[in-house]
Amino acid sequence: MANKWVQYFDKPMDGVWQQISQYSAQQVKKVLQFSKEDVLLDIGCSYGQITATLAPHVKRAYGVDVSGTNINIAKKKFAHNSK
Repeated sequence: MANKWVQYFDKPMDGVWQQISQYSAQQVKKVLQFSKEDVLLDIGCSYGQITATLAPHVKRAYGVDVSGTNINIAKKKFAHNSK
């Protein structure tokens, strides 16, 4: 099923997708109150937008997903964020 959606996620994020991801990341950050000592594990990270948005607020961030397609998209989109 992930291959069906890859056409949408393989393009630069715009409009609604970006707004949803930013809002979700803001809410998670507010509720969990991350510190620079925390390690984030995003289970079911999809294509990694929320993981990447939260990563600057923690010591390390990891995203996992059952879809290899989604992980490959995340690797491609956020390769510049890798440590």
